[in-house]
Amino acid sequence: MSSLKAGAVRHLQQALSDMIYKELKCTVFHRPEFDDWEKSEAGAEVVFDLCPSNGLWIKARRQVRGQSVPRVVLVFPLSISDANEFSRPSAWASWHECWQSEGRKVFRLNSAGWTLFWGYHQDESKIQIARAEWRRIDEDEAKEHPQPHWHFDQQVPCQENDERQNRGYLRMHRFHFAMGAWSRSPYPSCWQRTLLDDLPDWAINTLRLIQDQSKSLSDFGS
Repeated sequence: MSSLKAGAVRHLQQALSDMIYKELKCTVFHRPEFDDWEKSEAGAEVVFDLCPSNGLWIKARRQVRGQSVPRVVLVFPLSISDANEFSRPSAWASWHECWQSEGRKVFRLNSAGWTLFWGYHQDESKIQIARAEWRRIDEDEAKEHPQPHWHFDQQVPCQENDERQNRGYLRMHRFHFAMGAWSRSPYPSCWQRTLLDDLPDWAINTLRLIQDQSKSLSDFGS
């Protein structure tokens, strides 16, 4: 399955929203970048975010690859107890999907993933910690990396006299950490999975992983 009609895109997104509701007890819907996305011309990209239906839109700034200006996104608390917590920082997550129109209301999924943030409820400038990302493996750049993979976005200091690094920091955002070897295929194909078929299961299980592991962040910050 490589491309979907617009109705099938909505069906897939509803299935994902239902799974997230069971996990976070939060009703969500997919918000497209523009309302008439189904009429997009061939080649146009359509980006979706997840939004809570209760209208409590909590924001963060997500650094998008290839763009100098961060994109404002909506985030979810990874613990119900943090939903209305204003006095201390906590962990947050956002979901995005990027589809490409092939014309005639047919779309191909280019990428999808979670972004993990740390910060205060009311502060839009939350710290972007990591991303769980999955890109189409037939893209030129994606072929070079494991799919799906983790990115860690915080800089790691190194020796100042190391000329191979950038201003004394390791470029961790360029490192693609592989996620699970699901098959015994030869390297690197064992790390490169087809995006669309496995998307719902990958999305919800990755959310569970982020939710569970972020507890240690909360403990550290208390």
